[in-house]
Amino acid sequence: MYLPQDDAVWTKLNRKMAEHAIGTLNDHLDSTRGLKAALVSSPHGVRATLARVTGTKPPAQAEHSALSVEGVDTRPLPFYGEDWLLYRFACVIEDDPDLAGYERLAHLFAVRAPIDAFEDSAPWTLLDWTSSPLHQLNVQAGLDLSRLDPEHVREYLVFFCSFLGGEEDVDYTLTPFLIPGSSKDFDWESALVPLEERAEMRHLTMFEPVAGVEEADVFDLPPVDAGTETKAYVEVRKKRADNRASLDLLPGVIAKLFDEMSGRNPPRPEVPAVAGESGETGDENAVREIPALCFKGVLVWYRNTLFHADFSVNGDGAIQMDEDTPIAGVDTLPLPQLDVKQARPPVPLLCRRKKREEIAAEELLARIRQFLAVSDGPRPPIRLRGLRVSGDVTDKSVFAGTVRLEDIEFTGNVVFDDTVFEGSLELLGCRFLERFSARNATVKGALRLDRSYVHGAIDDASGSSAEKQRRVKPTLDLRGLEAKGGVFADHLTVFGRIRAQWARIGGVMRARGLQVYRRGNDADDERAIDLSHMTVDGPLDLIGNTSRSTFGEAVKARRTFIGGALVMHGLRVRQADLRGVRIYGYLDLESCEISGSVNLGVLDFDDGERGWRARIETELDLSRSRAGQLELSGCFVGGPLTLVGLRLEDSLFARLHDRFRTRIGAAAVLSGASVRGDIDCAGAEITGLVEFITGYCGRLRLCASPWLAQEKKPMICGTSAGGVLLMDLQVGAGIDLTGLRTVAPGGNSFGRAAYVEGGFVALGTSLGGGLRFWREDAEAHFRSQFAERGLNPNDDAAKEAIEKTIAEIKARVGGKLDLRGIRTAGSINLGCCEIDDSVCLDNARIGGNLRASDGNAIIKCAKDFTADLARIEGDVDLRRLEVRGKLSARDTRVDGNVLLADATDIERQPRHARVEGVIDLAGLHAGASLVISGDNLADNAAQKGKPCIDLSRSRIGQLSNRLRSQAS
Repeated sequence: MYLPQDDAVWTKLNRKMAEHAIGTLNDHLDSTRGLKAALVSSPHGVRATLARVTGTKPPAQAEHSALSVEGVDTRPLPFYGEDWLLYRFACVIEDDPDLAGYERLAHLFAVRAPIDAFEDSAPWTLLDWTSSPLHQLNVQAGLDLSRLDPEHVREYLVFFCSFLGGEEDVDYTLTPFLIPGSSKDFDWESALVPLEERAEMRHLTMFEPVAGVEEADVFDLPPVDAGTETKAYVEVRKKRADNRASLDLLPGVIAKLFDEMSGRNPPRPEVPAVAGESGETGDENAVREIPALCFKGVLVWYRNTLFHADFSVNGDGAIQMDEDTPIAGVDTLPLPQLDVKQARPPVPLLCRRKKREEIAAEELLARIRQFLAVSDGPRPPIRLRGLRVSGDVTDKSVFAGTVRLEDIEFTGNVVFDDTVFEGSLELLGCRFLERFSARNATVKGALRLDRSYVHGAIDDASGSSAEKQRRVKPTLDLRGLEAKGGVFADHLTVFGRIRAQWARIGGVMRARGLQVYRRGNDADDERAIDLSHMTVDGPLDLIGNTSRSTFGEAVKARRTFIGGALVMHGLRVRQADLRGVRIYGYLDLESCEISGSVNLGVLDFDDGERGWRARIETELDLSRSRAGQLELSGCFVGGPLTLVGLRLEDSLFARLHDRFRTRIGAAAVLSGASVRGDIDCAGAEITGLVEFITGYCGRLRLCASPWLAQEKKPMICGTSAGGVLLMDLQVGAGIDLTGLRTVAPGGNSFGRAAYVEGGFVALGTSLGGGLRFWREDAEAHFRSQFAERGLNPNDDAAKEAIEKTIAEIKARVGGKLDLRGIRTAGSINLGCCEIDDSVCLDNARIGGNLRASDGNAIIKCAKDFTADLARIEGDVDLRRLEVRGKLSARDTRVDGNVLLADATDIERQPRHARVEGVIDLAGLHAGASLVISGDNLADNAAQKGKPCIDLSRSRIGQLSNRLRSQAS
């Protein structure tokens, strides 16, 4: 609609008609946006001459109250109907400092409906490269593409894309989706030799991002093989012959693309057949229900990239991008770009960047110094855009104002070590061929590196010796930096190491979508980023960007990726948000001071169907750190989770996140940690040992968690671990182990703690509540949980499915259940649990009941069940217990009842414990009653010359003895 191929379609208005259009559009802007006299008519050349001769600006522009318009053009929009016109206003922007680096004329676009066509709607629609005005026009015009010739539908697609932009950048810039009609739309005269070719001339090796970084993670539920998720991200060096055309060849490459399309872009659509040969619909005014028109292989130009796209266009004008495929060799076009910017007054203008000017490093610094020398009063920002700077930029002087450099290419190193910036230093969308350094620099404003690209190119000879590799400096060096206004680096790409130890950040530190890739010369250093001992007064934000274009595709989705270890040892920050980050190494958060939360959870996409989980390929270490809350729900840690001496003011969450399980690939060590809130690991998978020796937590949950499968089928996912070791731990409330499964991972992975392998050991642990393997309120609890996830518990089918799901919950301890010396203020419930080894409750102190009767399942113990010298203030109910070894409770004191069988007058099928060995209750003190039966002894339990039930020295309030059923 506004590329060179379209120039012949526009009709220039005479002076009188142009002034009338400006006046009516001004009225519209006044009524809709409160902008009075936003545009003013100006004959060509008057404005520029006035500024050049007098050195002054017209009063209106000096106050930024109006834009001078040099000309107005129109073109028809036949797909909307007769007399619908697109207007183009040529506005002068050369004196607007915010738009430095753009050509002097920018364009404002608006659509005008036919006069008197609509009484209740405004005749003007201002186009701002968002979808809202486009859809508004479609409704206002009653668009029905199904009634139009395919050629008009093709023209509508070009119009829609031309006035639709991607997501707004950090500097409020939009980039439109262009559909070039021919290779003549590319201004090769304004192109410079690409930076990649400059690197080759200097024998520098550059690197490329690896593929697959932005892919959504695979859900853990239903369970998948863990190996399918992990990918080996390795360096990829750029090879000119393999994947990129030089500037001399690019015009021919693009011309060939158009030749393959028969010189027509977009091609004619594939017209679907309409139901009924006659095409009659019954209602001539209705939009016909036909399949979408399909445009295959459309060549789209977005920023400096070309790609092929398939579009579907519905009859009402809705457009969907079905697929996009980047075109190899044309992914960095060295051409001036079209941007949508807000002018003063705030109206959207299409601006074209000037041809990139090539200057020396000394010239760049001279321009900055000259500007600072002539500025009086408050210094406005220095704005330079669209340059290529040759040579190393090195300066240690004081810059008295804000310096903003946009879209600058630096062919050498940029070194601002020990430099002072009285304002901000903004390097937006810049490309650094080699490295950027600001060691010990002071920035009294903010440091911005948004959308910049630090290539970290190295000499081809640097890989010839290990000594040269060690001498290669960090690609981005911010050690000792002081940035009082914060650091912003969204969509920053760095090849090589980042170092920022001891930096002091006065506000927020945000680097959303940061991507750091390792080079061959960094092989001897695992640390991709080192932020050790950094101080950040605000939050640290390293999440990815899941935004997408209006077409629905993840055009701008960008994951935070660290191609090595992320070290933040001793970091001091308000809070840390690392949702969805992918770290191809370890994460060191040891000895940090974080006053708020640390979030290493899942970053959901807008559709709610996909997401990026925080993924740390090896170890996550938060030892001796202090924080408010730790969120690990849905996180993947390939190695151990080390939380030794961690102090949390709130809770630690490692639960299910939708269908993502928290997964720890080795041991989870919390010894010495103090968590004032809960430790909630419901549904987590921990391959190794959960170790918590000494310390405190409010509540410990290693239990089952509900989730919904396809068609909202209710499912339960239990926590699994290689073993659990609790020793001398204090728990303010209770421990919930409903559905827990402890299964040994195999091998000698536990070392000295091998006796815990596959088991649950809680020695000398003190609980303010109880410990349970089964919830007495399980049905009500899980019903409410499913209801929160959108399942109607009152629906008959759902109710039946929930009941079946709950009935299948069963805990399993793959080794010993060792609770020696445990102290609980509440009960211990062993319901719905199978123990592959022995159960030991010796010297336990239980403030409530000891139960092994809840739930529908038999509680099985593969070996002995002992509770010698225990003290139980409530009842002991073991009527569903099945023991293959002995049952022992020697010298145990029970204030209530001891139930090994049902009472004799029970009407239903009696329940009774089954013991294959002996029942040793010598010295038992039962304050109420003991109910025991001959059925408690298995058929093979009798041993010649030895008692099967020993009640010697026992003191029992009442003894109820039931005989074997077959002998009664």
